[in-house]
Amino acid sequence: MSDAPSLPSTTPISAEGAVGAGRSPAQRDRLAATLAALDRAQPSVSKRLRWGFGEEHLSLQGGQLLRRWASNLIAVDLSAARQAELLEAAAAAPAGAPLRLLGVGRGEVLPALLAGAAPLTVWEPDPALLWRLLEEIDLAEHILSGHVRLLLGPDLLRERGRAAVDLVHPLVRLLHGRELEALAAPADARVAIVCAGGLFVDDLCGALAEHGWLPWLIEAVNLPMEELTYAIQQTGAKLVARINTMNLLTDLCQGLGVPLLVWEIDPCLDHILPPRRPAPLSWIFTYREANVRAYRSRGHLHVEHLPLAAPPHRRPLSPAELDEPEHLPKDGKGWACAVSFVGGSLLQNVQRYLDATRALTGQWLARQGKPPEAAAVLLDQLVQIQRQNLDQWRLPQLLDGAMPGLRDYARNEHQGVDPALWLGELIAAERRLSHVAALAPLGVEVWGDAGWRQVADRGVVWRGLAGHKHALTRIYNAARVHVDINRIYQQDIITMRVFDVLACGGFLLAEHSPGLARCFVIGQEIETWRTQAELVAKARHYLAHPAQAAAIAARGRERVLRDHRFSDRVGHMLRRMGLPAAPPPAA
Repeated sequence: MSDAPSLPSTTPISAEGAVGAGRSPAQRDRLAATLAALDRAQPSVSKRLRWGFGEEHLSLQGGQLLRRWASNLIAVDLSAARQAELLEAAAAAPAGAPLRLLGVGRGEVLPALLAGAAPLTVWEPDPALLWRLLEEIDLAEHILSGHVRLLLGPDLLRERGRAAVDLVHPLVRLLHGRELEALAAPADARVAIVCAGGLFVDDLCGALAEHGWLPWLIEAVNLPMEELTYAIQQTGAKLVARINTMNLLTDLCQGLGVPLLVWEIDPCLDHILPPRRPAPLSWIFTYREANVRAYRSRGHLHVEHLPLAAPPHRRPLSPAELDEPEHLPKDGKGWACAVSFVGGSLLQNVQRYLDATRALTGQWLARQGKPPEAAAVLLDQLVQIQRQNLDQWRLPQLLDGAMPGLRDYARNEHQGVDPALWLGELIAAERRLSHVAALAPLGVEVWGDAGWRQVADRGVVWRGLAGHKHALTRIYNAARVHVDINRIYQQDIITMRVFDVLACGGFLLAEHSPGLARCFVIGQEIETWRTQAELVAKARHYLAHPAQAAAIAARGRERVLRDHRFSDRVGHMLRRMGLPAAPPPAA
């Protein structure tokens, strides 16, 4: 979730929109001419563009180019007013001063800039957008004459200390502000490559900066391995950091001799690949103790359990700000409610994992000489048993009893997957919807994806998506009781929701776990529940006794500020990796 101005994440990408489809002969000719010019003038950029890249994050709808970022679709097109602002800034530049266009968008302002005499540097962090620009605007002669110079991704770091008038595209300012800050960094700053595009990445960058690092964002999922390698080498990165696992990075960083920090904050239900060789430079810090053994069994050397944390600088108590008009939710209803739950319905991946479980089980049955089509019936029987108690996780034992050997087959033949967890996504979704619906008589309101519409007829009020930054802070400040509901197969964890609510001074009913009891004093700093009935009963009690709830919430916030800050967690990880904080800059 993000506070970025965007279309709703549920907006479908239309069929018109594979951006590379139907390229005209004229587009192909312009591209070929410009690449030929780059071959002569900037061979590195030309070579890297030919490495290939993903375009799935771009789409066309109604003639508008959209860019996917996390769960949002963001307009790339510049409004007429924005175009005018950029061109006015260029016109106001001293005569002959070099111009630097940071972000190409759809190239709306480029023809006017090309008509001027000022040397122009064009930087774009997204190779797919740069490729589209080269199809639409003829740059060959400008490149050959030296009038235009193209920079891609980490090339911008070479601009540190080079004077120019910067013209910043709003999309770049929104998504790549960290890279823009790097222009003012000293040449000897320690660079940490941070993989972009998910939750808490900005918090990770901020914490790394606090510890003396210069964060540089790259979108690893859209880039080929060659460009990832180039980025690490070009920036001179001394660290690569990522929220959640990405299999290919372990081997890449080990081969380049660069430490890799992985902070796992979400469940990984897919393959956990072993490193192709020992990877002593790779460190995985996981939110869940049970994952330590799983990763080590796949050959990962450094794996440590580390609870999540909160960024308290973004989670202040700010009751005076709750009703500021510019920060009200889109429905205009305000933030306050009796009971609040912020989180996904978990329905989006249920069918995919259900189909995958049936296919895997069918393969296993065929090996046993049994009809593979029986998989759907057998699995449905086990699911029906699990549904009888949505607060006790039984599917692993049920699978082992009904089909002994299936889970071992999956682990050994399918790189560590667990069909119990795949099936568990279905039960987790049903459990979450059921528990929230049970709170409807108390006035529960939900912020999350559109899957919550499924329980609207039971009285659940769905408020839409919540921005991860300011909107989330206001929700956690405003509701009288907040609820935390884990996935059924990981009832042992402490979610990020726990730390964020407490950092805001909110009162939280969290699902009980031993780990939670190690981090907080139950009943004093946080309150917990074990069953749906207990959840409803305690929510009703604390709605009727707000002073008790407020006292617990205040003590919980004190504990987070003392022991569970985001920056402290990052500092711990860096120390464990033997990467102490950089000394402060000289006065």
